[in-house]
Amino acid sequence: MQQRSRDEPAALLAPLAAPAQQALTDALATVQHLLDPSAANAASTGVLLRCPQPGDMGWVVQQHGEIYAHE
Repeated sequence: MQQRSRDEPAALLAPLAAPAQQALTDALATVQHLLDPSAANAASTGVLLRCPQPGDMGWVVQQHGEIYAHE
């Protein structure tokens, strides 16, 4: 399942030349910033890691169940 999660986006990007991939990445960052201006800070620092909060593990289990049921 994890491999498939990596392969699908790679397959979508593979036909694009490097400049087009960069343009797409920049466009997605713009969309993210327009929808959530506070996300710009998180994007500039990379990935934000935090300790699990109440409800996080339940969400993980729910998402896993939905993906598993779909496959």
